[in-house]
Amino acid sequence: MRWLFVVSTPFQLYYAATIVIEKLDTNDQAELLLTPQFPNAFQLAKQFQEEKIFETIHICPVDFNTCSLYKIQLKAYFGKSGFCPKSLLDKHFDYYALSMPAYPNSGVYFALRKTNKNLKVIFFEDGTGTYTGEVFRNATYLGIVPKGVQKPSQRAQIYRAIFGALPKKLNTYSPAKILVRQPEAIYFQSPFPIEQVTIQEKNLSRIYSCFGTPSSLPQDMRAIILDPARTTNESIDELDYLDSLIGQLASQGVKVALKAHPRTTNPSKQKEYCFQIPNDLWELYCRHNSLTDKLLIGIGSSAQLTPILENSEKPTLLFLYKLFIKRNSDTYSNYETIVEIAKRMYKQDAEKLILVPRTAEEATALVSSFITKHGS
Repeated sequence: MRWLFVVSTPFQLYYAATIVIEKLDTNDQAELLLTPQFPNAFQLAKQFQEEKIFETIHICPVDFNTCSLYKIQLKAYFGKSGFCPKSLLDKHFDYYALSMPAYPNSGVYFALRKTNKNLKVIFFEDGTGTYTGEVFRNATYLGIVPKGVQKPSQRAQIYRAIFGALPKKLNTYSPAKILVRQPEAIYFQSPFPIEQVTIQEKNLSRIYSCFGTPSSLPQDMRAIILDPARTTNESIDELDYLDSLIGQLASQGVKVALKAHPRTTNPSKQKEYCFQIPNDLWELYCRHNSLTDKLLIGIGSSAQLTPILENSEKPTLLFLYKLFIKRNSDTYSNYETIVEIAKRMYKQDAEKLILVPRTAEEATALVSSFITKHGS
């Protein structure tokens, strides 16, 4: 069987490689379509080719920085977007594996179908969006939407209504199956088969040979703050609170690690009081370092779920979104879902290890209680 994987993030590249290593048979062949939207994307992908995980690498020819979103979505539906490299147009594939039905991926699907009439689509994990069903809310996805998935945006609904009314639904597809690390975390009723695929310890060396071996977290670190993106000099309540919390912990001699968001341009004012977690792939960092006895603090970061999804570990999780996010907002609802997924995965340990304070005072008290119990 011949597979084509399309990736646009380091995690997608990691998980696509995991699928090739763990799921594909010896005689199967895998190629990679890269939409280079992250630093050193091509150089990193080449490492996976040299490791003989992917046979060939294809590059999406479109410059995303110059694209008009609305026009490109319309073109993607009709296969006129130019997302599919010419090197793929006449190739045979049995499976087209993608993490979400974004407009580039849909445009490529349309182009591939001209040569591959029986092409099957596979969805593979893209983090929490796969578990919550967010991946099915895309404007250019016209396939079956599982029960339990929130309604898409109004614009997406309009797009779907227009395309769905056309006599030929040229770009309609649904996944033949979904591949994830932890099937029990799926938060919707899936009409599609769901399979678990995780990297085995004996095969991690092949992944590390491409990404590099993650650095080690000092054992005396008690808390890890998963920082939101800091992209302006404006004073934002949650950022100010996190900076204040870092200062309080530092004054008590508590060892704190800070994981900066990849999009951060203005680092925390309190960063000198923290151990700076390097810019390793977070999933591999959690795989390399045991976080069971740590406190992971975040507003409602999907990264707080990574230890349980990647390594079946259960650190204590402190979610702060109720302090800052309006209750009737989509963001609040998304954070609620993340917490519910965490509770489902933690099972009987959820009550003592998943903390969702309603006030800053309660949050501070919970942090102090954890430090008292586990030491500074």
